[in-house]
Amino acid sequence: MDNKSIESGLSDEQRAAVADLARTNEYAKQSKWKTLRELPNNEKLPFFVQHFLIATIAIVAVVALVISLVVFYATRPPSAKLTVATFGLSEYSDQLEDLRRDFAAAHADEDERVFAVDPFTITSRVNADESVSASPSASASSPDGSADAGGSGDMTGVGSSSLLGNSYLDDSAKLSARMAAGEINALAASRDMFAELLQRNAVNDLSAALSDEQINAFGDAVVYADDLVPSAEHRAVGLDLGKSGTWTAKGLPADAVFGFGNVTLGTEWPLAFVDFLKFQ
Repeated sequence: MDNKSIESGLSDEQRAAVADLARTNEYAKQSKWKTLRELPNNEKLPFFVQHFLIATIAIVAVVALVISLVVFYATRPPSAKLTVATFGLSEYSDQLEDLRRDFAAAHADEDERVFAVDPFTITSRVNADESVSASPSASASSPDGSADAGGSGDMTGVGSSSLLGNSYLDDSAKLSARMAAGEINALAASRDMFAELLQRNAVNDLSAALSDEQINAFGDAVVYADDLVPSAEHRAVGLDLGKSGTWTAKGLPADAVFGFGNVTLGTEWPLAFVDFLKFQ
């Protein structure tokens, strides 16, 4: 049976459909972009959606992400050379800001971002029966700032399973991450919160940044671990801010303690702040 015999049994519409299928696709061997340009206007949108829409969305998303990252890093202020994490002192934000400005002004030749105060909220508590003993941070660093192989200095106690209480608004994870990144190496806290930080291994012994002679020079301003946590070993862990002329002159609470945290990355600025506090 020849083609003519087949066609004779088809309607006009069927013959037109067969002819359309048999026609060579004039766009088959050219690029999709060229095809898009040459298509009639009413066929361009469906063709674009079918062949280019997903790729276009992906490209736009990547470009937007790259631009946002460039803008973020280009406009981000320089990191502060010293950030003091504060605990239990939220009601003294104005006084702490005055303290920050005065310290920054005293080191204006260094950097206008020399000092930042970063408040943290700790709502959970370490189980006293599981709290650290002996000297968890004594070997975190030596007075010259070098790391000691016997200590981690990484605040591993924060966020551990030994914490009790509601942690929904707790900044433990944030504090742990920032200290591990070396962004925080000094702490100021109310006396009870300092005891909490001590049990979390967040506080270095004073010997991590000061020599024995320097520690002894602070006299009764030195705070010992067993003064805060009776089960702890007798070791110097902080400085009584009630003995600081600078601190008390700002109207900040006398019942607060200053300490070092994660000083393995450097002690220059924490020690400069200690000098600024003028312990009596």
